[in-house]
Amino acid sequence: MTPDITPTPLIMSLITNTSLVPGQTETFNQQENQLSCLIANTCYVVDVSTSLSFTVPILGVFYPILTLLTAVANSIIIHILLRPAMRSPTNILLAAIAVFDMATLLVQAPWHVYMYTLGLHSSTQWSSTSCYLLELCTQTLPQVCHTTANWLTLGLSAQRYIYICQPHLA
Repeated sequence: MTPDITPTPLIMSLITNTSLVPGQTETFNQQENQLSCLIANTCYVVDVSTSLSFTVPILGVFYPILTLLTAVANSIIIHILLRPAMRSPTNILLAAIAVFDMATLLVQAPWHVYMYTLGLHSSTQWSSTSCYLLELCTQTLPQVCHTTANWLTLGLSAQRYIYICQPHLA
């Protein structure tokens, strides 16, 4: 049993490129493409009417190789930094940065391999659930992981500043 997806007035205003404020019209092409796939129960990551000459090689060939290399390198880093003899606040932060850096790519890897490496980017029909999962795993979660890695890097720099410039506070 699938849930009934009835567009709200806000969603309809985005799809029809109109504003909820009378007399104003705005263009929301990106939101329109994302929301219309939910209503029609189809979801495409890229606009198939445009050229895929760069998208398929980057997301279908280069991206899986980059993901594999990053996963191997970060796994080695995590393994070394979390040895009992190596445990320190700095190394724990470095290991956490490696974990979130690796998660940034690994979360979206299955989707990119399925669609671009296997060549199923334009022939796959999506349910509303898979469309939500696609957006979650290829846009939202990678951004959260990347932002977390950036904040951990900021925390590491603050920690190093305190250790070096303010040792009495450490």
